Amino acid sequence: MTIICFGDSNTYGYDPRGYFGGRYDADNRWVDILAAETGWTISNMGQNGREISSAAPDFSADTELLIVMLGTNDLLQGRSPEQAAEKLERFLAAVPLDRSKILLIAPPPVALGAWVPSPQLIGDSRTFARCCKVLAEKMGIRFADAGRWDIPWPTEPDLMNRMENHMKEVDPKNTSRALAFDLWMKAPMPMVTLMKTLDVTALVRLSRKRGYKFNMLLCWCIGKAAAGMEDFYLLPVGDKLMQYDRLAVNTVVATRDGGIATCDIPVSTDLERFNQDYLKLTGQVQEGGESYELGEDYMVIGTSALAGYEIDGAVNIYAGCYNNPFLIWGKYRKKWLRATLPVSFQFHHTQLDGIPAAEFLERLQRQIKEI
Repeated sequence: MTIICFGDSNTYGYDPRGYFGGRYDADNRWVDILAAETGWTISNMGQNGREISSAAPDFSADTELLIVMLGTNDLLQGRSPEQAAEKLERFLAAVPLDRSKILLIAPPPVALGAWVPSPQLIGDSRTFARCCKVLAEKMGIRFADAGRWDIPWPTEPDLMNRMENHMKEVDPKNTSRALAFDLWMKAPMPMVTLMKTLDVTALVRLSRKRGYKFNMLLCWCIGKAAAGMEDFYLLPVGDKLMQYDRLAVNTVVATRDGGIATCDIPVSTDLERFNQDYLKLTGQVQEGGESYELGEDYMVIGTSALAGYEIDGAVNIYAGCYNNPFLIWGKYRKKWLRATLPVSFQFHHTQLDGIPAAEFLERLQRQIKEI
């Protein structure tokens, strides 16, 4: 029997005890266990970080069973269970196979941790499982609930230690950045800049409708886009490579006395929580005139908004000591019913290669459009 398992890290078998693409061994991956127990030919098409796509891949016509388990990353990116279910329905409807050959599996419920900071997400994951069951019945496809498999979440000491120690030095040789570390740590200019014009119409409209600050909305989207990428949890500091499990976004604040200061805001999957933190912390900086830093436990993404001016980009913002990723933008531009914003994204080549950096900008654009 020829089977395809299509999903995210739950299908791939990603080991959450590390940020470096680690994978459980075959004896602990459900796809491999299924193949071993049945003798079936199973293709594992799991991919870390995968969200539900609007278009289905061109699955082979001789596929006898397609097993789909998706949706967890959509919830982590802020979508409601109902929104994720709607995306899943469109995806399944586009699959070019008879519906009798499709098995939909509801992902297991998430657990609190570095990737899941809010109890709300736990409830959403359980609600999504119920939505999946209703969807399967509606579409006439088979259904299973992984939440009923009674699979324990990792509680090994190394995971707990990582959760408690939010920043630590790691050996580059044990990470995916080993080669980049050797190549770029001593380079005279290790920073790379990519530029992209974003469609920020959704942010402008939401800002006007709900009274949110435009800069807050963009900073939230930046944090959300970065939080789903492993690369952002590593950063070269001095001559070392550091690992983090917390992110923050830094913004420049105009102080009451006419100067400027900076402010760190912790990344949150919850827009309202981020907005509250943003207003409270930037308000304190504006009044007191002193910069606010969350401390070394956070990998901080720098930003600077020159909101009074139209700029096309900025490069070479490097003093030889600040290796953090950094985004800068000016005034958004209005044309007809759309608003666009050129953004420059600078990053240390030890932390990111060009492709994941470009992927981050694509994620940022998707997050903006789907806010």
